[in-house]
Amino acid sequence: WNACGTPLFAGDLRAECEAGEATIQKVFMQTMDKFPDVTFASIQSKTDGSQIWFYQGMAKSWGMMDDAALTGPEFYELTNSIFEEFHAAAKNYAVYYVDGSQHCFTPNSKVYSATTVGADGGAVEGKPALLQWMADFVSQVDVASECNGPAEDDGGVGSCSAELFAQ
Repeated sequence: WNACGTPLFAGDLRAECEAGEATIQKVFMQTMDKFPDVTFASIQSKTDGSQIWFYQGMAKSWGMMDDAALTGPEFYELTNSIFEEFHAAAKNYAVYYVDGSQHCFTPNSKVYSATTVGADGGAVEGKPALLQWMADFVSQVDVASECNGPAEDDGGVGSCSAELFAQ
């Protein structure tokens, strides 16, 4: 796509891009590093059905048949590894995980009801609803990463990454 020569790929990342080794995750990490006083965030369902479908389709089109049958728990494990990498590289990163498979919250009414328990809500003591978390985020209030479940590794979709959510 001739993107390697654009400002999106600066420094060492340009060489990685030209070698076909750059990833979007590296672009995000470079950007978070360049702007340490800006908070970056992700809003993600633990088992986002549309993202899984896109991932499976791309895997099939690239002949990666082992990845073409990606399950919800495997997707959650992969997103955790990406978000853990972001968190380790940049302390100005937060994630709001929502239980379930809802794809996107901000363009529809689910943004008003979602909590870490699910797209249709449910109170979680001590955790803000998604809309409040977003309001704090855009108001430049320090936001913490949020997730429903105990902070433990290998606990599946009923848990939260210990690396991201251990207090």
